[in-house]
Amino acid sequence: MAIGRLLVVCALAAGLAWLGAFAFRPGRRRGATSGKLVPVAERADNAIVLTSREGLVEWVNPGFTRLTGATLAEVAGQSPVEAFQGAGSDGRIAQRIKEGIAGRAHFSVDLPCADRKQRRYWLVLSFAPVLGDNNQLLQYIVVGTDITPYKRSEEELSRLNRRNELLLSAAGEGIFGVDLLGKISFVNPAAARMSGWNATEVVGKPASTLIHQLRITTLPGGQDDHFMAAAYHDGTVLAGDTDLFRRKEGTPYPVEYVSKPIVESQRLVGTVVVFHDITDRKQTEALRSRQARQSALRADIGFALTTSESLPGTLNRCAQAIVKHLEGAFARIWTLNPEEDMLELQASAGLYTHLHGQHSRIPVGASKVGTIARERVPVLAHDLASDPDIMDREWVEREGMVGFAGFPLLVQNRLVGVVAMFSQKPMPPDALELLGAVADSIAQGIVRKTSEAKLNEQAALLDKAQDAILVLDLGERCIYWNKSAERLYGWAAREVLGRSIESLIYRDSASYQQSRSATMIRGEWLGECRHVTRGDEAVIVESRWTLVRDDAGQPQSILIVNTNISEKKTIESQLLRTQRMESIGTLAGGIAHDLNNVLAPILMSVQILRDKFKDPQSHRMLSILESSAKRGADMVKQVLTFARGVDGERMLLQTRHLVKEVAKMLGETLPKSIQVRLQLAEDLWPIMGDATQLHQVMVNLTVNARDAMPAGGVLTLSAENVSCDPATMPASLSPIRELPKPGKYVCLKVSDTGTGISPDVLDKIFEPFFTTKEVGKGTGLGLATVLGIVKSHGGFLQVQTELDKGTTFLIHLPAAEHAQAHAGEGALENLPGGSGQLILTVDDEATVLTMTKETLEHFGYRVLTARDGTEAVAVYSAHRSEIKGVVTDMLMPFMDGPATIRALRKLDPDVRIVAASGLMDRERIRESTGMDDLVFLAKPYSAEKLLTTIHDLLSQTN
Repeated sequence: MAIGRLLVVCALAAGLAWLGAFAFRPGRRRGATSGKLVPVAERADNAIVLTSREGLVEWVNPGFTRLTGATLAEVAGQSPVEAFQGAGSDGRIAQRIKEGIAGRAHFSVDLPCADRKQRRYWLVLSFAPVLGDNNQLLQYIVVGTDITPYKRSEEELSRLNRRNELLLSAAGEGIFGVDLLGKISFVNPAAARMSGWNATEVVGKPASTLIHQLRITTLPGGQDDHFMAAAYHDGTVLAGDTDLFRRKEGTPYPVEYVSKPIVESQRLVGTVVVFHDITDRKQTEALRSRQARQSALRADIGFALTTSESLPGTLNRCAQAIVKHLEGAFARIWTLNPEEDMLELQASAGLYTHLHGQHSRIPVGASKVGTIARERVPVLAHDLASDPDIMDREWVEREGMVGFAGFPLLVQNRLVGVVAMFSQKPMPPDALELLGAVADSIAQGIVRKTSEAKLNEQAALLDKAQDAILVLDLGERCIYWNKSAERLYGWAAREVLGRSIESLIYRDSASYQQSRSATMIRGEWLGECRHVTRGDEAVIVESRWTLVRDDAGQPQSILIVNTNISEKKTIESQLLRTQRMESIGTLAGGIAHDLNNVLAPILMSVQILRDKFKDPQSHRMLSILESSAKRGADMVKQVLTFARGVDGERMLLQTRHLVKEVAKMLGETLPKSIQVRLQLAEDLWPIMGDATQLHQVMVNLTVNARDAMPAGGVLTLSAENVSCDPATMPASLSPIRELPKPGKYVCLKVSDTGTGISPDVLDKIFEPFFTTKEVGKGTGLGLATVLGIVKSHGGFLQVQTELDKGTTFLIHLPAAEHAQAHAGEGALENLPGGSGQLILTVDDEATVLTMTKETLEHFGYRVLTARDGTEAVAVYSAHRSEIKGVVTDMLMPFMDGPATIRALRKLDPDVRIVAASGLMDRERIRESTGMDDLVFLAKPYSAEKLLTTIHDLLSQTN
C-alpha cells in the first residue's frame, strides 16, 4: 500500500513538472505558469511546494498548510527542509537536497518531521525540476507525502527482528535450523556452546555436523532420520525424545529435543530443532541406580547378619545377597584360620553351593583368592580366559566364566576372610565398590558370630542353673525339679515330684509325646515349646531333651533343660516390627519425594490454567484436578507423619469440617451394620493444628471402634467447646501424667457401643506395640501414634470405657477462639505478584523447576534456574547484584540444599532464601543449616503458597 502511494506521488510530481515545462515555452510568462499549476496543486491532498531555481520556497498549496500548520508567509524564502522541519533541520538531508538541485535531477528523500503540536510524522519529498527550452533550470516542484504508517511498520518489524535475535541469544536451550538441503541455516549461542562450534563456523554445514545419528544423504524428509522426516512429511512435533548429538571434537552427548517444520506462505522451508544437554541428568540417574543397588545390597546383608543362625548360615545368606544384586554366577566366603594360615570355605551360593573340594581350604598366597588374602587388596578381572592366576582354564571355558571380583575382609587391618564372586558376563564397573560397601559389615559379622559361638559354648555350663531343669524317669514321672523350674512354672518341687509333667505344663499332649519319642529314638531333641504356668499364663521355652544312659549304655532317664524365651520372642517380634516400620519409613520417604515432585507442577499449573480458561466447564475440571492433587499431597504428608515422624504444617482449622469429612468417609467404608451419628455443637472454636495428622487421629480411633463392634452397633462422632479445670475434671483415665493446663479446649469424641476395654489392659493401650488383636491384624502403634499427635498439638487424651457397653475417647485440643479459621486457597486474581524482581530457583527435578519458573514469570517475576547446588552458586555469583531471592530444594545430588544455602550465605550474608522440602520440616532444616532466618516452603506447593512465600520473603527487611 505504501509503495502504491509513492508511485502516485512520483506520477503527480512528474505531471506537475511537465505542466511547468509546457508553461515556460518562449513567449509565456511566469504568471501563466502559476495559473496552470495552482488549480492542480490546490486540489491535491499532498503537500506541494514550488521553489525558485535556487531551491527556495516561492509557493505552497493548502495541503502543505494542513500537514505542517505553516503558511506561505512563514516559509517563503526558506529551503524545503527548513519549511518542513522548521528550526533545527537536518543538515545532512539539506546538503543532499542542495546537491540534487544543483544536479537538476529527479530525486526523493525521506524526511522526519514534527508539526507545531509536536506530532511526529515522516514524509517522502519528491523533487522534480522544471526546465526551459534551453534546458535551463527554471524552478523545482516538491511533492511531500505522509509515509508515517509505512515507517512505523518498518520500525516495528525491525524491533521484532531485534527481539527475536535477543531471545535466541538468551535462550538456555540449544536452537538450530536446517534448510531443505539438510544444511544448518542458523545456530544460537547456546547450541554453539554445547557443541563446541563457533556459530559462524557451523552455518552452512550438513546437519550431521551436530546430530550424531543423522544418516540423511539425499532428499529432505528421507525415512533415515526420524525427527527430520516427521517434520518434513506431516509437521509432527517430536517432544521429549532423547538422542545423541555430536560435539566439534566428534564425541557424542545425550540430549532431549523438540523438532518442528518452518513454513512460510504455506511453503516448507526447513525445520528448527530445540534441544538441551542431559549429560548431567544421565550421570545422576546412573549414580542413583548405583546408590539404590548399594542400599539394597546393604539392607540384605544387614538382615542376614541380624539372624540367629550359625556363622555358615549367616554367611550363606550374605553370599546369596551378593549373587542377587551383582548378578553373578556364584559367590563364596572364606574365613581365615590364623593357626594354619589357611582360608576355610564357609559359604557358597549361586551356581555352586557345595563346601567341599579343592577350594574348601586355600593356603594364603595360593591362587587368586589366596593372593587377595596375602596382598590385602581387592581384585577385579574382566577376562578370566587370559588371567594368569586362574589355574583351571578348562573349567573357565566350559562354564563360560568371564569376570571375577574379590575383596579382603578386614577388621582393624586384621584379615578375617575373603569374599569373591565369579560372573558369566562382564562385571559391572561398580562391582568392587559394591563389595567394598558390605565387606566391612561381613567382616564384623564374622568376628561377632565367632565370638558368640565361643560365648555360647562357655555359657552353656554357667547358665544352666538359671534354666528350668527337670528329670523324668522312663515311666514319665518327674524325679527332679530345680529352683528355676519353680520360679518359671509356679509349682513347688514337692508338688511335682512323682507326677507326670504332661498335665502340668503342657496344653498340647501331642507336643509332649513328639518330644519324648524323638528323644528315645535319637537320644536328644531340641525345639521351642509353648507351656503354661500354674496361673494358666503362657510361656515360650527353648527345650533341650537328652537321654541319660547308665554305665551299661541302657536308657535311664531324660534330662530336660527349659529356657524361658518369652521375653526374647517379644523383643524379637518388636524388633522385626521396628525394622519393618523403618523400612516402610525409608520407602515412604523415597516415594513421597517423587510424589511431591509429581504433584507440585500439577498444583502450580492449575492456578495458571484457571487464568487462561474462563469457561465454567474448564473451571469445574480444574477444580477436580486441584482437589485430587491436594488430596494426594495430604496422603503423602500422612504417610510421612506416620512412618518418618515428619511434622505437618500447622494452620487455623475449623473442627466442624474435619469431623464431617471423617464422617463422610466412614459412611462410605464402614459395614452397613454400623450406624454413624454426628453431633456437632454450634459455633465451635477454631484450633491451631495439622489437618492431616488430626485426620489420622480420628481415623485410627474410628477403626478401633469398628473392630470393637464385630456384630454392629453405633459409632458417634461429636465435638463441643469446653473449659478445662483440672480440679473439676471427671474421673477418667488420661495417659498424660501431668495435669493439663487450664483454658478453653475443643473436645472431639469418638464413641462406640462395642465390647469395651478390660481394666487389666487399660493402662497398657497407649504403649507402643501393645495390641490385643491377633497376630498380623494389628501393629500396636495406632493408639501410640494418636497420643503422640495429640500431645504435639498441646492437647490431652482421656478414655471412658465399660465392658460390653462401649468406649469413648475424648480428644482435647487447645482452642483459638478469637482467630479466623483457614478459608482455603485464595482467588487467583488476588495473589501477590512481582514487579520484575529476579528470583533464582534451584531444583534437580526438571518438571518442578519448569513450573516454578513459569508460575513466577506469569505473575511478574524474572527467573533464573539451576539444577543443583553447584550450578546455583555459579548462577548467583554471576548475577549477585540482581537476584532478590533464592528458592532451593533441600534434597539434590552433588550439593544438597543445606550445603547450597551455606555456600550462598558465604557469598552474600544478606541473601534471602526459601528452603523447600517435602521430607524435612522447619526444625530439621534449621538443624541441618544452623540458620534460624530461613523461610520454609512445604512441598508440594501451590501457586498461591509459592507467590505468598516469595512476597513475604521480599517484604522482609535485612
